[in-house]
Amino acid sequence: MRQDKKEGFYANLPNAGQVPGVPLGAIVESPAVVDAQGFHPIICPELSSGLKARLVKHLAWVELVVDAAVEQSREKLIQTFILDGVVNSTETLEKMADELVAAHAKYLPPDVNKLKNFSTIG
Repeated sequence: MRQDKKEGFYANLPNAGQVPGVPLGAIVESPAVVDAQGFHPIICPELSSGLKARLVKHLAWVELVVDAAVEQSREKLIQTFILDGVVNSTETLEKMADELVAAHAKYLPPDVNKLKNFSTIG
């Protein structure tokens, strides 16, 4: 960067259209050229419909995980498990959410117990 050598790298950058079909602003790893002015993403070829769908679903999951943490929402935490698709039992999902919160309680805000008061999903 300092010597203004236009070099190529892979970089995690906000999607500014370099990955077509992926939401703008989503952080994506993509090729870029770096010079004294910064990183300049290189437009990638169109992804297959299956890969694009998988990536968009994963980005939605990441957003939901962040929302669950910021809002301290038990319901959204459970929704992250549903979106992941590994477990299909509501009872198991609720138990997993409670165990996860209990296991990490010392790293969570003091009022995290309010998570247990959220209504469960049906």
